[in-house]
Formats: sequence, structure tokens, C-alpha cells
Amino acid sequence: NLDGSINTSFVTTGFNDFTIGLASSSDGRIYVCGAFSTHNGISVPRFVKLTLTGDIDTSFIMGTGFNNVTIDVIYIPSTSNLVVLGYFSKYNGETTGNIVMLDVSGARVPSFVSGTGFNTVNSEPNKGVLTPDNKLVIAGFFTEYNGIPSNYIIRLNLDGSVDTSFAIGTGFDNVVYDVKILESGRYLVTGDFTFYQGVSCSGNIILNTDGSIYRIITVPG
Repeated sequence: NLDGSINTSFVTTGFNDFTIGLASSSDGRIYVCGAFSTHNGISVPRFVKLTLTGDIDTSFIMGTGFNNVTIDVIYIPSTSNLVVLGYFSKYNGETTGNIVMLDVSGARVPSFVSGTGFNTVNSEPNKGVLTPDNKLVIAGFFTEYNGIPSNYIIRLNLDGSVDTSFAIGTGFDNVVYDVKILESGRYLVTGDFTFYQGVSCSGNIILNTDGSIYRIITVPG
């Protein structure tokens, strides 16, 4: 509750392994992702949709679900669809490269075409954020998306295509841990990088919405 007390109407015995990301839908239902395989003792392969009381939403049908860890989930209010990121190659038996769009029933959205997806090489996280104009800014441990060079950050349209108006050039020289949207609409990017587009930036930078540098952040000490 808002006063810090436990909301006793939300009842759950929990997961059998760790959770990483979550998102809530417009009706307050909760999507949770991670490395777990059960919730309340019921099989939910690394992803689940919960009701307001903590029960599994049985209207969300995943089949065999994900074949590896899910890292982040992005809810898209305009469509009620969601994008799931992670270290998986299959969803319900269908091949997908570490990214997939699902509808409210758990079915894969066929209009979202990611091709071979991200070339993420380990279980480190790829993180994403939805922009006010319905673009997906995704950053993490990849250097390609669907065979297109994209060093550690990319912006996608809601059909899975690359938004070429976000021009990163050579991008970052090392991994990006997270990206956030500021009130100005610009992107705050943090990671283990030392250069962006060949410019020294030491792990913290603010980008304009076209991918150009707005400000390099210097952390004291």
C-alpha cells in the first residue's frame, strides 16, 4: 500500500527462481519475467501474467513459453500489447531472437517482425523503454539486430523494423546497462562504455532523440 504496509489482498506463495522485470497493464494486471519456471507451484515458463489478487491470469496462454531467461517487459498502452526481451531463442516453440511481441492473450503478434533479432551472446540483460511517440529504445549486450550493425543501442518501430531516424553511427564501444527517458524526451544512457560515436563519454551520456550527443555526464571521483 502507499503507506508501506503489505497489501493483503495480493496473495502469492511466490516463484521458484528469481524475477527480473515487471510491467503493469492499464487494468492493473502485472506481467513478471525472470528465470523462474513456476508461480504458486504452477508451471509458467519464465513469464507470467498475474491478476490483482496475485493469481495467475489463465486467459494469458503461453503454451510452452520461453526456452530461456526473460529480462524485461515493455507494456504498450496504445495497443495493450507487450514486448518481452531476454536471452531466449524460442517462444511457444516458435523461433525468436531474444525479442517478441505478445498480445493480451499471450499469442505472438505476427505484425512485429524481428527476423533474427538480437545477437545477445550471454544472459546479461537487454533493457528497453517506450518513447512518447511509440518507439522502442533498446539497449544492452548486442552488436546486431536482424543482421544490422547496432552497437549496444537501437530504436525500433512497433512493427519490429529499425527506426533509421535514430542514427547512432558507430554507436558505443561496450555494453549499455540501461536507458531512461528524461522529461525533455532525451535519453539518459548508462553502461560500461567509454566512447559513443568515437567521442569519450565514460559510461554516462544524454542523447538527443535523433541519436546525436546532447551532453556528456562526468561523474566526480
